[in-house]
Amino acid sequence: MSWQGRLTNLAVSYSHTISGGGGLIGAVHMDSATASIRQQMTRNLSGSLAGAYTQNNLLTFALGAGLNGHTISATASLQRQFLLHINLELGYTRLHQNYSTVAVLAATPNTNREFVSISYQFSRPLGR
Repeated sequence: MSWQGRLTNLAVSYSHTISGGGGLIGAVHMDSATASIRQQMTRNLSGSLAGAYTQNNLLTFALGAGLNGHTISATASLQRQFLLHINLELGYTRLHQNYSTVAVLAATPNTNREFVSISYQFSRPLGR
């Protein structure tokens, strides 16, 4: 579901999936929810906030005892447009994963990620 105003966009989604393991052994029952908001602050500057929650439950019980877990993430970013086709985005993401029997994730469940993105948009009208 989404809503778009003149300067603000809001989006919320939920999914319920049964699929291949996505990194885990066997079939997984996954519930996931996301939400994001984007605000146009000036003509060339916008900011956004996003969050996500995912719960994974392994369906292969004999192999998957204790492999169930969840992931929570939050991202904040600023985007600035330079000239007509150049964009710069700066952001920060905090990620928390709780899978107690996965040794690597149990030892370091939290991750901080900073990012910088520079993009150039190529476009031309259709039909020419």
